Amino acid sequence: MNSERLTILVARVSGVLAALLAGWSLAVRPMFAGAASPLHRNITATLAVFMAALLAAMAVALRRRIELRSPAVVVALLAFLGAVILAACFAGNRYAATVRAVEVASWTVLAIVLIDLASTAFRGRVLLAATVATLAVLVADALYQNFVSLPAIRADFDEHVRRLVQAGTLERGMVEAFHKRVFSGDVFATFTTANEFGGFLILLLPVAAAGAWVRLRERKNSWEIALAALLAVVAIAAAGALVLTRSKGACLSLAVALGGWAAVAILSRLHRGAAATAAGVLIACAFFLAPSAPSADNATAPPAPPPHRSILGDSAEVRIEYWKAGLEMWKASPSLGVGPGNFADGYTAFRTPEGSETRHAHNDYLEVAVESGGIGLAAFLAIWVAWWWAMCKRRRTFASESEETPASRRLFAAAVGLAGLGAVAFVLSRFVQTDETRSMLVVGSVAWLGVFLAQIPGVFRKADELSPSGNRLLRRAVGCGAAALLIHFAIDFDFAEPGIVAALAGMMAAGLALREPGRPGRAFAFGSWGQLLVAVILAAPLVLGLVTVVYPLVDMSFAMEEAALVRDEGAAKFAEADKLPKESPEAEKLRGEAQELLGGRYPQLIEEAIGRFPYNPAPWREIARLESGALRHSPEAGRGKMEAVIERAKALSPRDPAPWVLYAQTLWDMTKAADDAGKRSLGDNLASDAAREADGGVARYPAQPQLRLLRARINDRLGLGERAVADYRAALDLAERTSQKELKFKPDEIREILLAVRKIESARPKP
Repeated sequence: MNSERLTILVARVSGVLAALLAGWSLAVRPMFAGAASPLHRNITATLAVFMAALLAAMAVALRRRIELRSPAVVVALLAFLGAVILAACFAGNRYAATVRAVEVASWTVLAIVLIDLASTAFRGRVLLAATVATLAVLVADALYQNFVSLPAIRADFDEHVRRLVQAGTLERGMVEAFHKRVFSGDVFATFTTANEFGGFLILLLPVAAAGAWVRLRERKNSWEIALAALLAVVAIAAAGALVLTRSKGACLSLAVALGGWAAVAILSRLHRGAAATAAGVLIACAFFLAPSAPSADNATAPPAPPPHRSILGDSAEVRIEYWKAGLEMWKASPSLGVGPGNFADGYTAFRTPEGSETRHAHNDYLEVAVESGGIGLAAFLAIWVAWWWAMCKRRRTFASESEETPASRRLFAAAVGLAGLGAVAFVLSRFVQTDETRSMLVVGSVAWLGVFLAQIPGVFRKADELSPSGNRLLRRAVGCGAAALLIHFAIDFDFAEPGIVAALAGMMAAGLALREPGRPGRAFAFGSWGQLLVAVILAAPLVLGLVTVVYPLVDMSFAMEEAALVRDEGAAKFAEADKLPKESPEAEKLRGEAQELLGGRYPQLIEEAIGRFPYNPAPWREIARLESGALRHSPEAGRGKMEAVIERAKALSPRDPAPWVLYAQTLWDMTKAADDAGKRSLGDNLASDAAREADGGVARYPAQPQLRLLRARINDRLGLGERAVADYRAALDLAERTSQKELKFKPDEIREILLAVRKIESARPKP
């Protein structure tokens, strides 16, 4: 074998391995989007994307030519990534910005790699086969949830949570959210919410239905009719799962997209201009389904009258409150935004009293604008404009397409198939090991492979035997699903879900590959030195990102997870000791072990997490909490370390009220401890410090009732009765107006506040 043939062979193998990793990521990420598993497990798919990109870069360098298949789309993707990275450099919460920037980088890189790999109609169909097979597994999981697993979990929720936490499938901090999901009556498969599962369904449902129709139309024998029936069952089951999600927005988005598809199909036969006008009107109507929101009201304004109820119910009303706050945030930082992943921090400062707490704007266009500014929004919209424009044009053909032999086709299809099987096995094996889950692993793997193979046999024919009409129908189905998802972007947070954006990247690449071939494209050839230069230019940013960002994130996540396990073990030992006689030696031993874990090993692991990636505010807040526990009952203890830690936490998440609340509460507890010890002057000094901290917190977060209540108590202690009464009443008003249950006061707290107000008012001198 001469060197030229060896080079071609290595380039082909690199491309197939890149397809394997990219396909693995495409299949695994939807299943990783659910119960907020630890960061290092979620980021496994990101590592696969980066490695696929490195292999694809190697294949490009070995071929000694660059073939720009969809340059406008690729440029728009890179422009959006650049805007996100630029916004991350100026973000307040650097940790959230880094994690979100890595997620966006993963998606843009995956889309670019898949556009390069899925360069022919054959490969486009294989990629669609992988996404439809993934859809089949998730739909089966959703139906199983609705009829079997969720009823069982609801019957014995505490035991199931214990097993899931012990297995590492569910974080303790997500138990409350998991409870809300389980008892909601909706199905969500492995996604964060039922609405996001609905977004995944509307993206792929048209493709599954079109695949069944294409398979039926291209049938050669009764066996292929059975395969078409299998795909039809997947499409029907997906429609049933969409109904079970009870996502009104997803159903409405799909209905508008299907209506637009039908209108364009009809009008295109009459007049292309009329068809384009109709499509534009439909898309414009989709973006303006929700009424425009006025500017956010001042948090101290009197309560507004009850708003008019939308036909979509409370979910529509609360979204309007999110959008009010989001618009104010965008006005405050119109160019670069608050930074990727920083919407949640910024929202706390702009939240209206009627708006509940949220991590997302429930409008991806608004969220991109808030986080990456007008520059990021323009680049984000440019991606979809470039993609739709490219979908309307013919596909460029290149010399490399003639290198696609029957053997290389089978190798490509086998690589994607193995990736899907590996993904199903990897994800399902993470759950609690029982006979039930082992059987689910077998069934899920068989279902994925069966649906994948049901779409493949017909595409092993020669390229000129592929049905152009079938490709055209599949491409239009891809466009319909993408349009439905883009409409859904306006009312939910699909772009934050790894499972949805990974599948969207595959759909974008497949749609471009299924276009009809056009004129030959011009490849940019280069020599040996150019080969080295291209390899460095393409690989260097990826390697730099892995070494400086991704790996430190994984290391930090490992330390945080180990710390959580140590904390849980220490708490379990304390709980076990409490069940024994108080003075027994065994109880004392358990308490000693627990204290050693919680007072020694646990803080050590938190410090290690900070050392590995110092921009995460969570470990800084945890150290502050530990310091607070040591200070609350020691009014004369030094506060230098806690102040330094609190300031660091504030700097890393400048719009998060938690550090302000924690420090003000600690100072207030120290004040009460000083008063109880008869040290009144020390208590006065501590109360003054607590008042200054509370004033700063209220100025930043005027809609937080807890901060108002805390400041009212401090002012009461300082003898500032008028201010205390005003804060007590403002706290009651804010708690009554908020839609967030966690921010409302309990009856005992309301009685305590009213008694405090009555006491202050009764002590006033009578006129």
